[in-house]
Amino acid sequence: MEREYVWFRPMMDTIAQRLLESVAWGLKLRLYMGAILSTMDLLSDLYMIYLYANTNKVGEAQILACMAGLCLGVQLAIVWVQMRKGPTRVMLKEALIVLSGMAPGVYAKRVAENEDREEHAVMEPDLMLTCIRTIEMAFESIPGCIYQSFVVLRDLRNGAGYKKSVLVSIALSALSTGFSAATISFDYDVNPQRRREEPSFYGYVPDEAGRRTLVFGCMILNGALLLASKSLCIALLAIAGRDSSL
Repeated sequence: MEREYVWFRPMMDTIAQRLLESVAWGLKLRLYMGAILSTMDLLSDLYMIYLYANTNKVGEAQILACMAGLCLGVQLAIVWVQMRKGPTRVMLKEALIVLSGMAPGVYAKRVAENEDREEHAVMEPDLMLTCIRTIEMAFESIPGCIYQSFVVLRDLRNGAGYKKSVLVSIALSALSTGFSAATISFDYDVNPQRRREEPSFYGYVPDEAGRRTLVFGCMILNGALLLASKSLCIALLAIAGRDSSL
């Protein structure tokens, strides 16, 4: 059928997408889990800022605060690009969502409910969610994981010890990054149009539901463990560099 009729493949792709939209519990689960992890990562970083500020580690608190502030600032810039053609009240509403830390959850809800792009919006909801997650990884989760690993190793070297909450914050940053990276890669790979246009690159995720879940879980663990190991290596190199300069 595909070889004889040009319309067959687009029709089957459309039917498959409609079926996925009507039975989208897997998509919604992934979206909401990612939003929960992102929010928990932000809350853990805010708690670590509070903890550092109250344990005579003002410098560490300021650095983490700068990371969180830079993340929110870049997200606000993306909101401005997205909503600059719309009413001011809509832009202010989106800005308040970002400043409240609930942007991942709100945009995940919009994608899960298959909301259409508004007239004044520049990007589709799924692309906006990808931008928000990428900004979090680049400006908060990854640098926060590296810096807090450095603080833990430095304190251990100095015999000061560390609190378990620091390890929880590092783990949340690694899991949030792994989940976001896995979701972006997974969604791009299973897109029928991308698989059709670039079959040599896309298609590594299997079609069977059970195997897809297994691959997705492995992608999350791979991303989280990769970030944790690289953060440890960078922190060790930073400490060794400081010792050699002394």
